[in-house]
Amino acid sequence: MDWLEQNIDAYRIVSEILGEMRRAVREGLEAVYGDRWYRDGLPESVFQRLVAAKERERSIDWYEGQYQQIMDYAVFADLIEILERNAEHFPTLMALAPSASLLQARFLELDVMRAKLGRARPVSETELSFLGTFHLRFRKAVAETVPPAPRPRSDDAAPPEAPTPQPPAPPKRAPEPARAAPRPPASPPRQGPSTEAPKRAVQSSAGSSRTSKAAGRSEDDEETTPGRRTKGGLRARPAVEDSGEHEAAPARSAGEDEEPQKFVGPRKLAEALEANDHRTVLRELYREVTAIAEGVWSSDVTPAPLVWEQVTASDWYETNFSKLGLHPLSVFYDVTGKVEKMARSGGTKKELQEFLKETNFAKTLLALRDMFQANNL
Repeated sequence: MDWLEQNIDAYRIVSEILGEMRRAVREGLEAVYGDRWYRDGLPESVFQRLVAAKERERSIDWYEGQYQQIMDYAVFADLIEILERNAEHFPTLMALAPSASLLQARFLELDVMRAKLGRARPVSETELSFLGTFHLRFRKAVAETVPPAPRPRSDDAAPPEAPTPQPPAPPKRAPEPARAAPRPPASPPRQGPSTEAPKRAVQSSAGSSRTSKAAGRSEDDEETTPGRRTKGGLRARPAVEDSGEHEAAPARSAGEDEEPQKFVGPRKLAEALEANDHRTVLRELYREVTAIAEGVWSSDVTPAPLVWEQVTASDWYETNFSKLGLHPLSVFYDVTGKVEKMARSGGTKKELQEFLKETNFAKTLLALRDMFQANNL
């Protein structure tokens, strides 16, 4: 590809990383600081820069008709300052690099590439490979981010109104029970009603008893049926695999099943392959691809492709190769396997980078990203 096509691909990646990072940072700050996130969460210098950038653009751009948020003017240099100020609230984003200084260097590299694209200067193949690898790792970090807990504010420490509600006025209808209380004494029981009233009571009691027993049977049926939920929101006594025990388990939230699970292991992966569980299989492949791509980029020791070996040995791979568009995966593992062999045989970093450039490794990373996104991962 010529430099313009390469720059277009790089621009897409930089725009996606910057847009997703702005959103993730803003949502995290709003969760912690509330409506005053832009004053309490942003460093003063960053806040002033963003305001100045917005005012400068407004004074020039006469055609802008949509209101722009202040976070839309943050670039990577601003975002790293915001993250460093709120490091305890963004642990997964701070873990994108092994140290704070290296993370700052990565963000500055991103800012340099953003500036090069803005000035229409060519982006190299190596820079495009870095962008593809960083984007994979960034999406994984965002997917695993847990919303931070709100920060207690000083003015919320002792709210005057909430804990001291106004006591209700004494009811004016107090005399009503007094009027209803004195009832005329019951007349001597008559023969007809005296036998009917207990009969109705017995029937009512028996009916309620049958209803209670029926309800009890219904609840028992739900409790002994695996996978069904009771009305109280508890999954009652599901069958436990590999044992005959039944025990109550707390209900999971609606989105809990969508949370990324860490390293399901070979046995669970084999079960997912057998059950045609695309999401679990692709999620494990995504983790392994991210780790291997990072190792290739940093010329570090790359992990063994254990997930890939297990997947390619299964029927799932052949069945879903075309359906899920898995060709970029086979290309990626083929290239990284050759890189690993070159590194073991003493290949230099320059030789490895030259090989990655010849094999269009950056294009492979772009195809991988599109494949994972197409499969909603």
